[in-house]
Amino acid sequence: MRLTELGVDAVLRQVAADRSERTAMGAATGGEIGIPTLLTPEGAVSGADEIIAWLYARYPERADVDRHRSKRRADWPLWVEIEKTSGAA
Repeated sequence: MRLTELGVDAVLRQVAADRSERTAMGAATGGEIGIPTLLTPEGAVSGADEIIAWLYARYPERADVDRHRSKRRADWPLWVEIEKTSGAA
């Protein structure tokens, strides 16, 4: 959601739950296998706080950020209901 508010396109990759099986991730990031990790033109950035700081330093919010937030709040009851019925733990 925050990436949308900043207008950032992203490709997400799934990784193995076991750190020892993240060889492809390590190869792509120069050895970093922590989650989350953002691969940038300057290299890998790991850790949620570090990634957020990196994004905020480079991307301003979109002009329509308030519309995105309003839509997300309006859709929230739907997502809560989906979670209840999905059986996800």
